[in-house]
Amino acid sequence: MASSGLSLNTSQTFTRENYQILSVKMKSYLEAYDLWEVVMEDKLIQPLPANPTLAQIKAHSDEKTKKYKAKTIIQNSVADSIFSKIIACETAKEAWETLKQEYQGSERGRQNQILNLKRDFESLRMQDDETIAKYSDRISLIVNKIRLLGEDFKDDRIVEKILVTIFERFESKISSLEESKDLSTISVAELISALQAQEQRRAFRQDKVTEGIFYAKHQKEKVDYPYCKYCKKKTHLENFYWWRPDALCGNYKQKSHVTKVCKFKDAHAQALIAEEGIEDDLL
Repeated sequence: MASSGLSLNTSQTFTRENYQILSVKMKSYLEAYDLWEVVMEDKLIQPLPANPTLAQIKAHSDEKTKKYKAKTIIQNSVADSIFSKIIACETAKEAWETLKQEYQGSERGRQNQILNLKRDFESLRMQDDETIAKYSDRISLIVNKIRLLGEDFKDDRIVEKILVTIFERFESKISSLEESKDLSTISVAELISALQAQEQRRAFRQDKVTEGIFYAKHQKEKVDYPYCKYCKKKTHLENFYWWRPDALCGNYKQKSHVTKVCKFKDAHAQALIAEEGIEDDLL
């Protein structure tokens, strides 16, 4: 049986604002369990003939059960505040049409919604600080709303919209695509992927340029000392070079290096310790 294992409680709850989305999900849910036809056609169940067979009894029972299940699913998909609007509906079709009339409105109202959304679509432009991904998301949001209202909206219109309204920095990629592909048949996903790839490469190069500028600026800010006559470098003052003829070692009072780089400083320290130990013993 198609509806075997059916859960009569859906994961979605209609709360006035999401009718278009809910209607699509509910239709798919009912279709999956062979119940959508019950909602749309609402056929009368013929009474059983005299002396029905077991097959006729089962078929009759299944038809009634489908009607009850379809109505229960619709009832369980709405919030309590909305349930009161369909509580008196006898069939699934009646409940569905009541919700449609209440929240989608008349055909004229639907057409007005579509017209307004199409105007929004036509006015869309890519922002200065916007990525391809974010711009395509804004386009998809409007297009999906139009499609949810039952309007057919082809992908080639979306492709054309993107090509016409993105920034000039993508012109080279568009030219490349024109040479390698037929843009009248390219998919939205394929176009977005190609543009994002260029965007990422451009961002990578920009990071490298920024890094180079930062390094150059850092190098420029370093103090430029006169050449040290001992090491021939400009990274320090001559008087602070460790190895120089007039430097005096604090360990042995000898010239040519400072105490910090004295190779005998450890031995000198050990000698002082030993000397202190001898003095302690004498005391």
